[in-house]
Amino acid sequence: HLREKVEKVFDRLAPRTFNGMKVLVKPNLLGPFRPELGFCTHPEVVRAVVRACLDRGAKVTVGDNPGHVNRSSTAVAQVTGILDASEGCFSPISDKVVRINGAESGLLLTISKAVLDADYLINVPVFKTHAGTYLSGAMKNLFGYVAGACKAQLHLSAPTREQFAEMICDINQVRRPDLHLIDALTALEGNGPTHGGTLRQVGQILASDNAVAVDSALAAMMGVDPLMLPVQKR
Repeated sequence: HLREKVEKVFDRLAPRTFNGMKVLVKPNLLGPFRPELGFCTHPEVVRAVVRACLDRGAKVTVGDNPGHVNRSSTAVAQVTGILDASEGCFSPISDKVVRINGAESGLLLTISKAVLDADYLINVPVFKTHAGTYLSGAMKNLFGYVAGACKAQLHLSAPTREQFAEMICDINQVRRPDLHLIDALTALEGNGPTHGGTLRQVGQILASDNAVAVDSALAAMMGVDPLMLPVQKR
C-alpha cells in the first residue's frame, strides 16, 4: 500500500526514467532514534522511494547529516532502520563539502558536496513539530544539507527564530529539491523535534515540487495559519 502511494507520486511528479541520473534521497536522520518514536523519516518510506528510483534507472544515494558533530551518519542510519531500507545505497555525505555564503543571512554554510552534485534531489522529511520553527517539514529538513560542526555554529550565529528562519531560507536556495515527499504516516505534536510530545497516526504521504506549498499544507493539517511559521514569513 505504501509502495503504491509512492509510485503514484512518482508517476505524477517525477521523470518516467532517470536513465542513470545521480539521485540523492535526503531523509531526516536527526539522531539514533528508533522508527516507532517518529523523530526520523520512517525507513519503509525511504525503502519505497529508493525502490521507485532504482526501478527508473537511477544511481541512488541516500544520505543526511545528523545533528551533533560526534554522530556517525552510518551508525544513526542503522539505529533508525534507514541503513537497511536504503537497499545498499546509503552513503555518509559529510566527507566532501563546499562552503557558501548565505544570500540573506551572510552566514557561512558548509554544505555536503553530494547535494550540489545530484542531478535530481528528493527531500523526504517527517511531519513533526519543532520548538524553534514550529514545524519541521520540507524546508526545515534541508538543514541536513549542512555538514559537521557548522550546524552547531549556525545555531549560535542565528539565535532568534527570525534569524534561524532566514538561514533556513538561505539553505533552501543552495539547492532546491526537485521533489518533496513528506512522511506523514505519523505526526509528532507537542515539544518537538525530540523532546517528548504525542505521536499521532495520520497515514498520509504528501508530495510537491514546492516546499512552501507543502509546508503550508502541513500547517493546515496542524490547524495553524502558515503565516505563523517563521520560515513562511520570509
